[in-house]
Amino acid sequence: MFDKNSINLICIISLLFVSTELFSQYTLQGIWNSGKDNTMIEVTESNGTIVGKIKSSDKKDIELGKVILKDLKKEDNTWVGSIYAHQRKEWYDVEISPQDNVLQLKVSVGFLSKTLIWKKTKG
Repeated sequence: MFDKNSINLICIISLLFVSTELFSQYTLQGIWNSGKDNTMIEVTESNGTIVGKIKSSDKKDIELGKVILKDLKKEDNTWVGSIYAHQRKEWYDVEISPQDNVLQLKVSVGFLSKTLIWKKTKG
């Protein structure tokens, strides 16, 4: 029914769909719960630039719409860039590793680092 070239083409197309589906599971885009003060961060991409902004929070003095993730560049399976620390009012280096519906953020300050876990929300 199918010749060898048709079968090869079907296999390649199937692999592309599976690869695209797997890659889309590890995207930064979406709404993430930072795990602190019920703060939700919306990560979006526009013109090839990925930014994270505060969408909502139970914390009274938080500035909604404030950019807290910027300058993100993909390196292998992680993204590196900067994260804003609201309490210290400073930018720090961050390495983000997406895993299913979780973002693992490794925040570095000199030789010290701290890992934060953000969980994807439905929203």
